[in-house]
Amino acid sequence: MAEHTRSKQLVSIFQQALKALAGKRNDWWPSSFLTTGRPTLRLPSVGIVIALASIVIGWWAFAGATGLDDDSRQTFDARPALFAGAVSVMAMTWSHLLSTRLRPLEYLFGGLDHMYRWHRWSGALAVATVFLHTQIVDDVKGIPGASRSIAKAAEELAGIAETFLYILVIASFIRWVPYRWWRHTHKLMYPAYVISCVHFYTAEKPFGNGEAWGRFYSTAMIIGIAAGAYRLVWRDMIKRGRPYTVTSIDRGSRYLDLTLSPVGTPIKHQAGQFAFIKLVKSGLTEPHPFTIASGPISNNLRFVMRTDGDWTGRVNKRLAIGDEVIVEGAFGRSHPIPRNAEAPVLWVAGGVGITPFLASIDVLSEDPRPVPPRLFYSVSSREEAIGLDELRRAHKRGLIQLHLHVTSDGSRLSPNDVIGEFGDGGLVNAHVVMCGPHGLLRSVSQAARDCGASTIHVEEFDIRSGIAPDLTQEIDDVIDEVTSRLQARKENQRVTQ
Repeated sequence: MAEHTRSKQLVSIFQQALKALAGKRNDWWPSSFLTTGRPTLRLPSVGIVIALASIVIGWWAFAGATGLDDDSRQTFDARPALFAGAVSVMAMTWSHLLSTRLRPLEYLFGGLDHMYRWHRWSGALAVATVFLHTQIVDDVKGIPGASRSIAKAAEELAGIAETFLYILVIASFIRWVPYRWWRHTHKLMYPAYVISCVHFYTAEKPFGNGEAWGRFYSTAMIIGIAAGAYRLVWRDMIKRGRPYTVTSIDRGSRYLDLTLSPVGTPIKHQAGQFAFIKLVKSGLTEPHPFTIASGPISNNLRFVMRTDGDWTGRVNKRLAIGDEVIVEGAFGRSHPIPRNAEAPVLWVAGGVGITPFLASIDVLSEDPRPVPPRLFYSVSSREEAIGLDELRRAHKRGLIQLHLHVTSDGSRLSPNDVIGEFGDGGLVNAHVVMCGPHGLLRSVSQAARDCGASTIHVEEFDIRSGIAPDLTQEIDDVIDEVTSRLQARKENQRVTQ
């Protein structure tokens, strides 16, 4: 009987594990596919053009490159194999460069969210082309970059780095690995990149390292190696950001609303920007990005975060008045308030997505618009409505037109609400900004386009994008259970002795 009960428990545990691994259907779609529906056509940013040009131009570096086939010893066109390797190196160079969060790159790529998106795409391109390179490369004829023994050693190291690269990419793409573990494994991409650079430099190529093309690729690799070192050493280990202290905490049903006061010089920010914050407490030092909910005229910073996540849940339990918080920022190029005072403005917010618009209300208090922005705010219940009193006061003063939709009251925000408000052509040349859950943005953005909106601004910041459910909470539960059982066993052994 006891054996039968134990078997049923094992089956139940196995079923729960499979259910956790499977997650929900939307977990298996990249988040970028779930946001604003039909894409908006626009010219690529300057940064993207520069990055693509620096990669594509390499094709001419290998013009006339040949090799010897191992089977027939016949010469063959080696350009595809060598170019694939060069693309991999250049793509990894851009991936490391975009991870630095340097402000000039924000201007070139249109914001940090775009930088991280292209950081991921560059990484994916690097992995794909390194696979192609290893599959089609052969005995290439060219100018040696180093002695045969050094080149051979670098090639063997590159083979090992390639295997680790595949493993790390899978760990990045499949979100089963908790974020706090993944961010440390992700740093191992850097030594794999350095090894790839050494292999490229020492291998035989149609040009010497001292020639024009050699100097071009050497310069690019030096920039990439320096960018990776800057990111891992300076930003992660030396540069701490600006210190703040917690002066106010408001714990809602599913959110945490906190205010930070600067210890020294405060950061400068604009409405709609976000910052990375980390607590000076054990287990809470990993940086996380949050939109700044206070206006730029205030030295204090206000952040609102949902508390149903792994890190935010622990912050909600352990945060106290007077705690030190390190803030790095501000970042982002999303501006809820356009420069054109006559342009119609539509804001759509869901849940904690209200934060950039709370910051914008402070700006409107100083400089109201002739036609106030129309804000559609969707929440599950009134208890989850963040800053509702502030929004109502702004509505009463004529700073905004508030359309509150509370699902529990039977007022779910739908595309027809937007269409009914603006009608056909009502959003032509309008400034549309949205922030909230993917499903809400996808449905309402289509309605905005039906009303004539040509461009929709969505801050889609996601450091780690991929598929599969995040198992952080499940893994933490298992760790807690194992820890408690070990402690109980030790206690029993102590009592017995």
